[in-house]
Amino acid sequence: MQQVIALAAPFFGLILLGFVAGKLVRHPPEGLAWLNTFIVYLALPALFFQLIAQTPFEQLKQWSFVITTTTTTSIMFVVSALVGYAFTRSGRAAAIQGAAGAYANVGYMGPGLTLATLGPAATVPTALIFSFDSALMFTLVPLMMSLASGKPMSEWALALQIAGRILLHPFILATLAGVLAAYLQWRPPEAIDTMLTYLRNAAAPCALFAMGVSVALRPIRRIPGELPLLVLFKLVVHPVLALVLLSLVGSFDPVWVKTAIMMAALPPPQRLRACAAIRCLRGAGIQHGARGDRAFRAHADDRHVSRCDGSSPRRSVSLTCPQRATAASLPPAVACGRRGRASSSAAKGAA
Repeated sequence: MQQVIALAAPFFGLILLGFVAGKLVRHPPEGLAWLNTFIVYLALPALFFQLIAQTPFEQLKQWSFVITTTTTTSIMFVVSALVGYAFTRSGRAAAIQGAAGAYANVGYMGPGLTLATLGPAATVPTALIFSFDSALMFTLVPLMMSLASGKPMSEWALALQIAGRILLHPFILATLAGVLAAYLQWRPPEAIDTMLTYLRNAAAPCALFAMGVSVALRPIRRIPGELPLLVLFKLVVHPVLALVLLSLVGSFDPVWVKTAIMMAALPPPQRLRACAAIRCLRGAGIQHGARGDRAFRAHADDRHVSRCDGSSPRRSVSLTCPQRATAASLPPAVACGRRGRASSSAAKGAA
């Protein structure tokens, strides 16, 4: 018990420090933008690259593990999307809710938690799960959004968009570079390696602190009916299913199995909340900055989550929504999306 507390206290303590700072220090939400730039584009990619590059290449060819964990995430996405559609009757909202029940916060929370608990042996499974789960979500969510919209994108445009979001994500690029370095047995020059070590050591503290600040700045204001089911799927059913499938498929390294269970039990990333708000507005026919929307205003301040696909827009986005549901949490934003037509009419009347 004492060992568990010793491992968990620093991890959640950093989140608590960020939460307290977000409540006490009155800085605007946009102030997190540069910190998230550092985390997403420098610190976490350095962590993935350095640890994978130092791993023997033979350990990276665990395709049965990758297929099993990705299949688990796919099953949870389908089940959560069906439940979401039953509540919202909206394909676009169901895509977000499917991701909420299947896609864990494997970028910010994953590496810090698994490496602190299981040690460097958890690096490879953590990177593999992140890369393939992210690629899966970056494919399914835009595809469902396009199919559910009234004007679906062309096949080539959709394929290029999905490929770009997968191949240009900084975490995935760092993982691929690390795999290549491991295959070639290449080590960067000492000066660069030292700088990567500095960045790597800053990844977890900065990511956890930023997470706590974000939670403080975006409290949940209402709980819709589908939220308890999505929480149950993500935090309970997903890790149990991962354990069952990994046990049935084969005998994997216990550290890899524990890593998969821990990654599956993580909550969804905050980018889904901003994504839900944006889809809410687009589904309602409302553009950013439209008149008649003074009844509510929410800010997607994090430039790295406002596209819900891991890519970064060139500037932070100020979102507006005429509904009483708030974009400060995922479910209210989705609830706003299910009243899209009413939202559009309200906005036109107010304008």
